[in-house]
Amino acid sequence: MISHNTADLYGGGLHFRGSFPTDSMYLITACTVTENIATRGGGIYCRGYTSPSTLNCRITNCVLWDNSAQEGGELLITSNSNARVNHSDFKGGEAAVEVELGSTLTWGDGNIDADPKFTSGPSGVYYLGQIAAGQPENSPCLDTGDPATETAGWNMKTTRTDEYPDTGIVDMGYHYPSPYCTDSDYDDYAIEGDICGDLDCDDSNPSVHPGMTEDCTNGIDEDCDGLIDDADSDCGGYFAPANAEASMHGGRSITTSGSLNALALLLVPVGVVALLRIWRRNQ
Repeated sequence: MISHNTADLYGGGLHFRGSFPTDSMYLITACTVTENIATRGGGIYCRGYTSPSTLNCRITNCVLWDNSAQEGGELLITSNSNARVNHSDFKGGEAAVEVELGSTLTWGDGNIDADPKFTSGPSGVYYLGQIAAGQPENSPCLDTGDPATETAGWNMKTTRTDEYPDTGIVDMGYHYPSPYCTDSDYDDYAIEGDICGDLDCDDSNPSVHPGMTEDCTNGIDEDCDGLIDDADSDCGGYFAPANAEASMHGGRSITTSGSLNALALLLVPVGVVALLRIWRRNQ
């Protein structure tokens, strides 16, 4: 949340500068930038350095609304800069972006120019109006973020005044913390699971959560699938997909260890041979 800031010259809300001689990249996602003031670039100001280096600003799932400046009320890009805007709500649309000589703007998919219907809630005044939370109408920013956005983290935060987590396609704009979801180690996974996303099996260790890859040597279930080390599919374990599915649904594991799995597979052909010998003796 970036609001109510004033800059004498550049970037009332955010000011990005390039470097030389390397290119620079800034990713701005799920931000609400509103009611900021500057001479140039009221909301965001992106300024490169000199050729051949380039400044790249990538803006996704954001709301830029009611910022003001003499030039570039919502966004100004200048001096060998490139900006790409996707799935964001800009007051005034593409026309609210000032593009100066030597810079480029890519106005991508999913952008809108519509009142976000801000409303006051428990932790601030920039929640999004939603009928399900008691407001008379839905914000146009509801479920209109980039569908490809990874849900981990966002589904533990909220844009609703009743603080219910953001589910489905991510909403545009800033997300407040949701009391429904507990994430003590700040790894973007909660101990509640369910509406808060995949369950974090160890909320005291940020290196243990469903998004991790299993370390096959340390006796820890890093990816929270109920399988440890060589029993895990990351380490080539047998029966891992069925066991992982049971773990995600709270069921018991069908696998005890990778060594027992291997033993079971070896015993199958031995049993077949024994039965064949008995059958031949009876003929």
